[in-house]
Amino acid sequence: MGVVEQQGTHICYRGGSSQFHQYGGGAAVLQPSVTIITPSTGCRQEYLLDAASSIERAKNTGLDVQWVIASPEKPPVSLECDYVALKEPLSPSRARNAALERARGDFVVNLDDDDMLSLDFSASLIDGLYRDTVYAAYSADWFPETDTHHIWEGQLPPGFHPPGEVSLLWLADTYPIAMHPSTLIVPRHTLEGVGGWDDSLEQAEDIDLAACLMVEYGIVMLDVVTHYYRKHPGQMTRSKEVMQRDHEVIQQVYSRYGISVVGEG
Repeated sequence: MGVVEQQGTHICYRGGSSQFHQYGGGAAVLQPSVTIITPSTGCRQEYLLDAASSIERAKNTGLDVQWVIASPEKPPVSLECDYVALKEPLSPSRARNAALERARGDFVVNLDDDDMLSLDFSASLIDGLYRDTVYAAYSADWFPETDTHHIWEGQLPPGFHPPGEVSLLWLADTYPIAMHPSTLIVPRHTLEGVGGWDDSLEQAEDIDLAACLMVEYGIVMLDVVTHYYRKHPGQMTRSKEVMQRDHEVIQQVYSRYGISVVGEG
């Protein structure tokens, strides 16, 4: 079990491995394989080297990892990955779906090109997951200058959250996000069954997918941090215009799935 510490306005998480494999449906996958999907615009490829080192670290634990990068620009030759060549830059949802067509792992995980897998990523998979269960894990902001991490506040508590349980909030700096997906670990056949990410969305496609899966299947929240989100000047979340549009799309997503945000209306 990891250690969670309150530090000012942040909650910091250190270490840990999943204790919630007892929740799940279908047969257990004792040594699951995972496909890591990375959509890349090509303009942040210098960050891919950090992502690559974190994936290599996961492989060194014995985890069977396939990495699929979908990008209009070929990744550095040093990276061990399956490359899906895009003829032009696509929205994240379309790029991810293009990569999904190449996936062969039991489970699928998204990793943006500027982020990293955590030290504990393999702990959430190496012990075996259930084939018909959707999982999520915790996320933490990563500050490269100091190599420190701060877990996102208000994420779903560990354990099983049944279908439709979407009233809990992650409080962002400017607005509440119901049932933020954190990091999804989705059986590939389940992800393919819902059609992957919604191609019609230019933003918030990850929120839409999480809402779809939560309403349809429920989610098991694992007590482990699996992703580090790099803090850097080019982040989408630093643009007020982009985040306002994100908020508008998220409200449409809530309406689409009949989600009521606590404290509104």
